[in-house]
Parts: sequence; C-alpha cells; structure tokens
Amino acid sequence: MPSIQFTSLHFVLFQICGFIILVNFGYSEWTADKEDGHCVMYDQCGQGTFGQVNCLYNGSAQLLVNEETIKILKKICPEFQDEVYPRTCCSKLQVEKLLKDLKFPRRLGFGRCPSCIRNFQQMFCQLTCSPRQSRFLRVIETKENDHGQTTVEELEYFISLKYAEELFSSCENVEGIFPGTSLLKDMMCGIWGRKCNPQRWLEFMGSTPKNFGFSPFQINYVLLNETENDIDGQLFYPMNEKTTKCSEPSELEGEACLCKDCPLVCNSS
Repeated sequence: MPSIQFTSLHFVLFQICGFIILVNFGYSEWTADKEDGHCVMYDQCGQGTFGQVNCLYNGSAQLLVNEETIKILKKICPEFQDEVYPRTCCSKLQVEKLLKDLKFPRRLGFGRCPSCIRNFQQMFCQLTCSPRQSRFLRVIETKENDHGQTTVEELEYFISLKYAEELFSSCENVEGIFPGTSLLKDMMCGIWGRKCNPQRWLEFMGSTPKNFGFSPFQINYVLLNETENDIDGQLFYPMNEKTTKCSEPSELEGEACLCKDCPLVCNSS
C-alpha cells in the first residue's frame, strides 16, 4: 500500500481508537472470574504515549446519572436504551470521548451505510461501556504512569467470529473517496489492502504505531467460534451482539445502505 495512505490514516485511526487503554494488577484480577461479568476499566487516567488512557477498575459497573451523558450514550450505543439510568463501565469523560472519536469513521464514509456504522460503533460501545467487560476482555500488559496509576499496554478482545465476519461484510463495499474503491480495503486495512479480511482489518485497527498501526495501545482481537471458551483456566464469552446486514435498516437510522455501498441492495431491487 502506498505510504500516502498511512499518512492519511494516522490522524483518523488515532482518533478512532484514542479512547481505549487500561492497567496493571494481579493477573487473576483481570480475568472473567464471574459468569455475569464486571468492569476491567473505568474512567480516564490522563495521556499515554499514543493517546488518552483508561484506568484499571476491577469491580461492578457504575450508574450513569448525568442526563446529557445518558442521552449521548443512547444515541451512539442503542443497546443501552432499555435502562433510564444505565450501569456501565464508562464514565462521563469516556462517553464524551467515544462520541468524538466515532465521528471520524462516519465522516470518512462509513456513515453513508447505517448498518455498517452501527455494527462498527457497537464493537467500540461494548469495549468501552459494557457492564460485563470481563466476559470478553483480558489485560495482557500494563505499566504505571508518573501519577502512580496503572495503564494498560496490551489487551485481548474476544469477539465471535460470526460477529467479525458480519461486521466486515456490512462495511467492505462502502465506497471510498474515489468511485469504485472500498473505504475499508483501500484506506483502513494497512498493508493488506485488497487482501483484507475480518482478522486482518481488526489486527490493523488494534495495532500501535510500534506495530505499524494507530491504536493508542495494543488490542489483540481474538476471533472465536465457541460461545464459551476456557483460556488459561478462565472462561471467556466472545462479544456477539446482534449485527445488521447492509441491506437492512439499522437501529440508528430507519433505512438500508445505498446500492453502491451494498450489493445486496442492488440484487434485491
């Protein structure tokens, strides 16, 4: 892939992924020791090497009470609609940062396809705010900052292979800057370009500049077939929220993607 694509991606992907980072305690404290799950991070701990970092928090989800924050969260993450005052693993600052960061993939072009942007946002909504983070997140490496707070350097995000494939499928044909190009493959998959697939796309988005990507910390996306997985003696349950096909209206908008961004729409018309 030409270097100019990395240059244009630097700002965009840095912003998209800039809201994610965590921290260091005993290894067993990071794992999914309760089937119902709990938080592994909460609130922000200042600026890390590549962006804002989050604080380690090994405990129950917290109640969101700020009305404006709740309104923002429910707008970008409809999965929290059912609760008047939802319990989440994200603070007011994190919700505001999430809103800011998710504007970039929209403006880049994913916003033209409601189901694509919904599926894409949902992956980060779950990562950032799910009250059951420990079911599908595991911290691998951490360090302590200058203020004595521990920040995460590396994280595993267990995702259903089915979810990853359906997310990819809903976005892969969204047109890029030039007619006939793929925004995902030609701009958002690094060196893989047209050889992009779900695993390679997620690997690129989760990589730090040290690994030729733009994430503020290393996120290892682990795609799994099973709904329950014993990993190093701990049970993990891959994130597997409902996805929407590009030919179907999403929860965000009551319309499907355009024909040029979704072949399924063209075939059904």
